[in-house]
Amino acid sequence: MEHNLFNYLKEKKHELIIFIIFFSYFIIWNNLNFNYVKINNNSLSTAIEIYSYTPYVSLILDNLFQNGIVKIILGNILFPSLVSLILFIIFKKITSSNLWSYSLTLLSMSSNESYPFINFLIGIIEFRDLGELVNKYENFEIIGFPIPSFSILYFSILFFYSISSIRFHGTRIYILTFFWFLGPYIHPVDGILGIVYWITSLFFVLVIRKIKISRIFYLYFLLISLISIIPIIYNLELKIFLLNHSQNIPLYNFVFYLALPLLIIIFLFVYIKIDKYEFYNKFLNIYILMIIEIIIILFSINGIGLDLKMFQNRITLFLLHYLYYAPIIYYLNKDEIFIVNKISSKNKYMYSSIKFIYYLFNKYKSFYLVPFNLLIILYFILSLRIYD
Repeated sequence: MEHNLFNYLKEKKHELIIFIIFFSYFIIWNNLNFNYVKINNNSLSTAIEIYSYTPYVSLILDNLFQNGIVKIILGNILFPSLVSLILFIIFKKITSSNLWSYSLTLLSMSSNESYPFINFLIGIIEFRDLGELVNKYENFEIIGFPIPSFSILYFSILFFYSISSIRFHGTRIYILTFFWFLGPYIHPVDGILGIVYWITSLFFVLVIRKIKISRIFYLYFLLISLISIIPIIYNLELKIFLLNHSQNIPLYNFVFYLALPLLIIIFLFVYIKIDKYEFYNKFLNIYILMIIEIIIILFSINGIGLDLKMFQNRITLFLLHYLYYAPIIYYLNKDEIFIVNKISSKNKYMYSSIKFIYYLFNKYKSFYLVPFNLLIILYFILSLRIYD
């Protein structure tokens, strides 16, 4: 038994490393920074009052763990560390690359409102004072209990098991349906996004994969929908979806989180002839989320929808925006022979372009990902108030 445990831990060493890194880091952060920074996610009751919506499961958890020390351990240390673990597992499952998974997880966990890592990176290039560009003055966005640490963990775990369920049969589809519809009672925006995603995924399962689902499940689905959505409608003031202030999405977010990954995957789809069956089975879920996000953004910009600041600082910030690059990394992380055999050497320009992208994402990735990861780690270290 000990031998089996050792082999299992050896097999999962990268997952163990990422968890230990962030568990240790958040313990240190809590000791050095917690009493000196602005905490953005410390009051569920304030959020309920502002948005006129009560996420009952989160409220129960908030009331259940009233003890300050317990809440700090859960919201500042344990659940954020578990989020880093599940993010790494998701990215590794999709990209099949430990190095890319480390990079995406580190970048995701560095997210905060006022001191983004991109500013730190630009500051290095411009030889600016890095002490003013690191996050010494507020919590990292993942910190807080039950929102967002537990709500992000909840969504990410459900998403992982959803992408692992190719055939959607047996009890798993019932369990996943129940927990997706429970989502709005944990976090309204992530929960509604999750329900729309799950319903759309089931539709594509029926239409594209032509998988038959029993009539019992249809009845179950209808019952769960009524039980879940009716209280949500009763609890929710629909006028909050009528936005009386102008909103926009930063150009950087639109280009790098939505437009660029979409253009690259279309480019690869056309020129390396990606197998459609594999794409639908492995990655359709990801692009369903992308389409849903784009639709929400378009409606919200035009006055009907969600507060984009809140929307962009939750599950989209930690998982979705990095997830959109995962299929690209997967295809370009394949062996060079696969890439070369999929494109025609007659078109020299296109052949050279694909080869360049392949070398960038695969063969020479260590030349920039290792320094990039070290810079993110430096950002985390400098964000600690060691000498303050």
